[in-house]
Amino acid sequence: MPSRLVVLCLGLFLSFGLSACSKQPANSANTTTSSTDATNTQNAPDTLAQKATVPTAEKSKPQVKPVLLPAGTILTVRISEAVGSKISQPGQTFAATLAQPVEVAGKT
Repeated sequence: MPSRLVVLCLGLFLSFGLSACSKQPANSANTTTSSTDATNTQNAPDTLAQKATVPTAEKSKPQVKPVLLPAGTILTVRISEAVGSKISQPGQTFAATLAQPVEVAGKT
């Protein structure tokens, strides 16, 4: 039974790694948006006032700092849908939650 759990965890990590590597960088979209915003602000001053209120709302969200986990840290997850070689496709995403809190250096 423990070997099945290890294989499942390794499969999940591999799936996460492959899906993260296949994503395109969003930098080109941000550059296009910035040049479009500059053009739009010259043409519509009212739009600028509306956009000024949006960052204020975004600032109220708490900043989440990424935490690096040491190699070998065991993460137990619960998947919320069926995953398998017969029913899943390469690159298909799925939802999962941590079954237990992760503790690193005494912090949760």
